[in-house]
Amino acid sequence: MKRLVIALLALAVSFSAMAQKPQDPQKFQKGIDHERFEAEKVAYITQQLSLSVEEAQAFWPVYNQAVKEQREVFAAVREAKKALRDAINEGKSDAEVKPLLDKYLKLRADKRDPMAEHRADFVKAVGESKTAKFYLSEDSFRNKALREMAGHGTNIGRGQGKRPGDGPRPSGK
Repeated sequence: MKRLVIALLALAVSFSAMAQKPQDPQKFQKGIDHERFEAEKVAYITQQLSLSVEEAQAFWPVYNQAVKEQREVFAAVREAKKALRDAINEGKSDAEVKPLLDKYLKLRADKRDPMAEHRADFVKAVGESKTAKFYLSEDSFRNKALREMAGHGTNIGRGQGKRPGDGPRPSGK
């Protein structure tokens, strides 16, 4: 009887967790599992760089700090854009919209690149060649992910497997 109660309680908790809306809409945007996406990115970069244990211990904290700063930059731009959009939707006057537009455009123009700003830290951790390889690998992964999200690959961050219609294409003959 005790096992049945525990099983039912676990089942109820799992159903209530599935029914809740996500707290962070960006995290669940367009069906992408961002944790899986990041894990695949880390694995890709690790493979491309062939990091030793010592290099990994020095590299990943720098990378994590740069990612954190990058998210803060994107969040600031996103918040300014939302404030501007809200002001327009609420029919605010030009005088009220102007400072919001100025702030949004300034943030866009001044958008920092924390990954580039941490170059010296990356070089200290893994040297120039692996730092260069890191930047190229990150771009390569991003391009690969964009192609796959557009339906031209294996769905990074969405799980593996074929979709209906995947497979050899008929020739034009």
